[in-house]
Amino acid sequence: MKRRYFILMALFMASGLILSSCSEEDETTLFNDLIKKTVGPNIVGNEIQFAYIMAAPYSGLDAAYVEASIPGANGTGFEPYSYYTNSSGQDIGVTVAIDCTTTGGKSQAIFIDTLAATLRYHYIIPEEAKGKSVSFTFSCKGKDGKFVTYQVEDQKVSKIQMRKGIVISSGNRCYLSLKNMAAYTLQEVQEQGLTDKIDLIYNYKVVTGVSYGHSFLSPGSPSEFMEGAVVPAGANNISKVEKQVYTFDRQLVIDPSKEPSSGGYSFVDDIDFDTYKPGAALSYVLNMARGESVWVISADGKQKAFVQVNSVAAGTMTVSLKSYEM
Repeated sequence: MKRRYFILMALFMASGLILSSCSEEDETTLFNDLIKKTVGPNIVGNEIQFAYIMAAPYSGLDAAYVEASIPGANGTGFEPYSYYTNSSGQDIGVTVAIDCTTTGGKSQAIFIDTLAATLRYHYIIPEEAKGKSVSFTFSCKGKDGKFVTYQVEDQKVSKIQMRKGIVISSGNRCYLSLKNMAAYTLQEVQEQGLTDKIDLIYNYKVVTGVSYGHSFLSPGSPSEFMEGAVVPAGANNISKVEKQVYTFDRQLVIDPSKEPSSGGYSFVDDIDFDTYKPGAALSYVLNMARGESVWVISADGKQKAFVQVNSVAAGTMTVSLKSYEM
């Protein structure tokens, strides 16, 4: 009991935060505060993570609760651990709670014999929250029956849809749809009637005297740039495509150890899609490299996308993208 108390009180005080409570009456018996741990746009399928900090140095903690105004997707809820960092920089979890359950928008964690704890709460953003705001009310109860609450500022959920790790290959799975956020083979395009939904064709070619390499082409690009790329019969969209060398989105990273600039915190958000206007955008971009990206606007102007190149090899590329319906 004493060892758990000193470990968890050290964790609690190490946060360096000013502890707050609901009223003066509770200030000597029950404390709580909160940190939002995730950064960047709140996108459907991603998580919003909070660290909920609590202490009841006299009575002990009984339970922690949170209520979300929109129920989260599968995986939403408290972890049963408080964490500390060891000498190797690793987060080590100490079990402080049991019965961590989520029903609808309500989650709870029942504490063991604990005087102070910091619990991580994961909210998996559901499709129902897209374009809306979600509110969270955290609360904890001491063993003496006292309650304290913490109201979180409303969290706006982006209209952006995101997909990572799309593998495309020249002459095969090379037809990319912004709206569907997927790549298709020629056979799939024909069989599924997708000709009007293809915005880009990926083509790889080594051309003497020309920096062609890994290229993105609209189905309606001039024939002199196609270099053998097959355009599905009836596909003629002319997308606006603009290459970006220094625009990098941290949320689209797959392997931080291998992707340039992945240590930074820059994000393409709703406001970027709303305000982006193409410059001298063409219907194609040539010689794409790892870490580079493109802005794309569909032929009908109803879909915008930011496509980031995660990795390249001869004739193949892995991309991740954010797509936004106008």
